[in-house]
Amino acid sequence: MSGVFRRVASLRARATLVGVLAVSVALCLGAVGLVSELRSAMTEGIEVTARSQLDDVASLLRAGSLPAQLPAGRGDTLTQVVGADGRVLAWSSPSLSARPISTVQPGEEGVQLSKVEGVPGATSGADAAPEGPFLVLAQQVRARSGTVQGSAADDVTVLGPTVTVYVAVTLHPVDQATATVAWSLIAGLPVVIGLVAVLIWLLAGRTLRPVEAIREEVADISGDDLQRRVPVPDSHDEVARLAETMNEMLDRLQVAADAQSRFVSDASHELRSPLAVLQATLEIALAHPDEVPWPVVAADALGEAGRLQGLVEDLLLLASFENGEGSRRREDVDLDDVVMDEIRRRRPISRVVFDPSRVSAARVSGSRRQLARVVQNLIDNAERHAASVVAVELSEQDGLALLAVADDGPGIPPGKRDWVFDRFARIDEARSLDAGGSGLGLAITREIVLAHGGGIKVADSNRGARLEVTLPAAATSTDARVEIAFDQPKQETAL
Repeated sequence: MSGVFRRVASLRARATLVGVLAVSVALCLGAVGLVSELRSAMTEGIEVTARSQLDDVASLLRAGSLPAQLPAGRGDTLTQVVGADGRVLAWSSPSLSARPISTVQPGEEGVQLSKVEGVPGATSGADAAPEGPFLVLAQQVRARSGTVQGSAADDVTVLGPTVTVYVAVTLHPVDQATATVAWSLIAGLPVVIGLVAVLIWLLAGRTLRPVEAIREEVADISGDDLQRRVPVPDSHDEVARLAETMNEMLDRLQVAADAQSRFVSDASHELRSPLAVLQATLEIALAHPDEVPWPVVAADALGEAGRLQGLVEDLLLLASFENGEGSRRREDVDLDDVVMDEIRRRRPISRVVFDPSRVSAARVSGSRRQLARVVQNLIDNAERHAASVVAVELSEQDGLALLAVADDGPGIPPGKRDWVFDRFARIDEARSLDAGGSGLGLAITREIVLAHGGGIKVADSNRGARLEVTLPAAATSTDARVEIAFDQPKQETAL
């Protein structure tokens, strides 16, 4: 039962059912209209014939001379002339001489139509009684004084001033023709509807065959097999565009899966190193508890724990940006204050000289905490690789705030200028004077900058590396240089 329901519930079955219903309704309405139009046309033709006979008799009456035996009309047309006293004065068949064929009394003007099932004494010229029903036309005619001529010349009847002319025509041929057509349509419509159902079923199956192929291919694709693609038909229609869209989606999924796989691999490697050092330190200390200085062991363990904590925090921050939880709280931030606060914090303990001489006022809109992280990561990266000087520039022009941090270190090769913003990306040890960071600093910086509607790049530089960040300015800032007093003289260095 469930299998039958699934087949009926399939798109192909529903399309066939809807198509058959639509065609059936259209054919039935057309058949009813055809039969109705046929009946109307045949009835109209019979009425025209009866009116012609009626006009002929009326002309004879108005001329003042009418034979008792009226001329036979076309087809099974029955005609009577009845006087004001109800006596039949003239007829088209002797069987109609006894009494009027209708009791309808029309007005003085116009023709009155009626439908009756039978006519008294109705016979045709061959004495074969026509079958009913009959269409009866009645009209009053003001006759000219004259006579009705009988079989003998002396058989004369004086006409009254007003007589009634009746013309009756059988509608039996109309009923026969419409019944024949109706039964033919009743017998033929199921055959036509059946053929239409088969045709729609086949066409729907052919149309949906590429969709089924796409479904089967997608059903076989797993997370470990994302390089497979669905077949694209040559129809260049909606189904082909659906297949192309699904392939584009699979491309994005494969790129995301590859990036996630690399990220998990790199993250596990980065987490494994401090954990291994921490475990080894503790195992050695526990193996020789009387020989190791426990304060040093605790300090080493605390350092590795701090490294782990920083790495986990960076990973959580990147995950928050991936989930669309970037900078939601917006406020106007004086970026120059953020830059100078970071330089003040680093200056007493840094091995390099900071040059903030080109820092001007600039205001942006965003999260002060995240923007401070951008400045911190850029300066931290430059400080790690600088030989002696880190120069910081900040200016605002054309509605953009430009922040540049440059160092006099070994620089970044042109082929790796985009790669350095990837997660866990590290240039070789030539650009590292220590063990280096986690490789997440510039990746986090890029995510924060993009979340604030800005951009980041590695710019050309004569020596060292120069990283530039552009952010939309919040308001017009003064172009004055920011003068900060230092305990040591500032060092101007062109980088």
